[in-house]
Amino acid sequence: MIRSRWSGAHTFALFAVLHAVAVLIGRATVLPGQQVSLAWPAAGVAVLWLMWTQRPAAVLVTLALEQAVLMVATGASPVLAMTATLAALLQTWLVVAVLRRWVPGALGTGGEASIHSLPVLLRGTASVAIGCAAGALVGSAGILLETGSLSWVDVALWFGRQLCGVMIVASVGHLTWERLTQPHRRPAAGAPELALLWATSALAYTVVFTHELPVAFLVIPLSVWCAVRFSTYAAAVHAATSGAVAVVVTMLGVGPFSLIDKAAVAALITQAFTLVLLMTALVVGSVRDQREDVVGQLVRSEATAAARADLLTAMNHAMAEGLVLVDASGTVVQANDSARRLLASTSARGATSTSAYELLRPDGSPLPSSEHPSRRALAEGETAPTDIVLPLEDGTRRVLSVRATRLPLGFEPGSGPVALLVYRDVTTERAESRRLAEFAEVTAHDLRSPLTTVRGWASMASSELAGDDPSVPRAHDLVAKALTGVTRLGDLIDEMLDHALAEGAELRPEPLGLAGPDGLVQDLGDLLAIPNLTVHAAGDHTVLGDERAIRQVFANLLGNAVKYADPHRPLAVEVRILGRGSRIRVEVSDNGRGIAEQDQETVFDRFSRSAPAASVAGTGIGLAVCRLVVERHGGTISCRSGPDGVGTTFTFDLPARVDG
Repeated sequence: MIRSRWSGAHTFALFAVLHAVAVLIGRATVLPGQQVSLAWPAAGVAVLWLMWTQRPAAVLVTLALEQAVLMVATGASPVLAMTATLAALLQTWLVVAVLRRWVPGALGTGGEASIHSLPVLLRGTASVAIGCAAGALVGSAGILLETGSLSWVDVALWFGRQLCGVMIVASVGHLTWERLTQPHRRPAAGAPELALLWATSALAYTVVFTHELPVAFLVIPLSVWCAVRFSTYAAAVHAATSGAVAVVVTMLGVGPFSLIDKAAVAALITQAFTLVLLMTALVVGSVRDQREDVVGQLVRSEATAAARADLLTAMNHAMAEGLVLVDASGTVVQANDSARRLLASTSARGATSTSAYELLRPDGSPLPSSEHPSRRALAEGETAPTDIVLPLEDGTRRVLSVRATRLPLGFEPGSGPVALLVYRDVTTERAESRRLAEFAEVTAHDLRSPLTTVRGWASMASSELAGDDPSVPRAHDLVAKALTGVTRLGDLIDEMLDHALAEGAELRPEPLGLAGPDGLVQDLGDLLAIPNLTVHAAGDHTVLGDERAIRQVFANLLGNAVKYADPHRPLAVEVRILGRGSRIRVEVSDNGRGIAEQDQETVFDRFSRSAPAASVAGTGIGLAVCRLVVERHGGTISCRSGPDGVGTTFTFDLPARVDG
């Protein structure tokens, strides 16, 4: 609830208070008889404030007013207060401007990170140094105007205190800012080791700064320990705290730095010591963070690469096409599941050498090794899709369309180029192409015959009418014969269209009742005027199928019963419907001419007709349509003749309606 009420105005006010407190702390470090402070933490607060704000003008005005008023209020001369304020404004603006140009990925400069790499630390330190140098020039001018003299110690002290103030306060503040707004990095050590570190640090600083021996360097390893084992934020806080202790005890006249005669120089050396502690902690911490980031990125990249490799492997194995890698020696170095299954079904049983496999041309002749797609690809770079016949162990043959490409890099580094073979099993397609070619040939022949007949009768009728003694009755008879040919041609085209629809049209399954007065069988019997049609149905007689296609099956079978009826006996047709689980079995029997046993398989082929049917006009497509429709509904169809070759019974099954 408190966080939800916090706004930018609250943060602005907080920075204003922190800056005012920092100015007062800095003014508290002014030595007796002096006007310049030995430490200036307000410089770091000012940089953080300007980096955070979206209203830089308001921040700079507030900074100037606070610093000028508080400096005058604490005893500074108006001239020094004015020049110090101008120096602070220039320094703060320049530091932030250079940071945003040199370190654009940090918080406050357009990014979300803090000090976690050595380049960021070095560029950030250089930005601070440039700004502090500019501020030192303006501030030193103020000292010169105030005192009438200026020494290198004054310039160095001004630059040093500003540099330390920005580096210590801004570094710790920036890392704190990141810690409050970004996910934390997990330290290598836990709370017990952290407590041990602080206890050891307290003991070490007590020993070092209660004696006058110059052994302050002995505490530097503590900063290294903290930076190696804990976060950069913890290391910066540890170094800043240690430096603050050093500055305070030195100002109190205790410790090795208090032996320096000039207090200003002692303060400068103390701040330099603090800066060394901080930079040591930041360098070690940022290098460690950078290493962890690089290692983490490598781990993520490796995991991503492994995941992509697994995905590619899964994709390759899921492909219906076969993928095979063959090296220059003809060895199969890699194959996906589809390829392995096919190669395992040959007499070579998955051998790793391509020479172990028998390969044939489409005409059945052996394929020379020089024409193997892998060898051609390695020599030519790429081959066009080529049909190759692969005999299997069970005696069947598969027709493969193979395309090969040379890959410059092998399966392992330094193994040389390999050939990638991509094959597709086109056995069914090639067989269908042959059937289509045969279909086109037979169709052209069957269409040409009635067309030739029609042309002949029409020509004769034309000649009759154009003669010297035309006979209209004879011409009429010739035209009637031509019309009969046209009718036959139309029937052939209609049945070819039925075949095409049965083979390729989309099926729309729906419940269809077969038996009963309103059933599909009785409806067709009435349309075909079958005088003696009997329908027997046991159990449910409702099938689930495409109405147009199922109707075509019954129309063809019942129509054939009428067409091929024996003229020596009355036609009788019997339809028996029997439910068997998820299927419904149908038998259509007649007492017609029958089908010879040797023709009972071939009558379902296109344009195939039995011998007894030769005397009756027909196309030989109707039963092929029946088989296509039944098979597309998941069933089979067969036929048999009755006793002594009298009549024919067609048996097929269709899917039953599923209740619910």
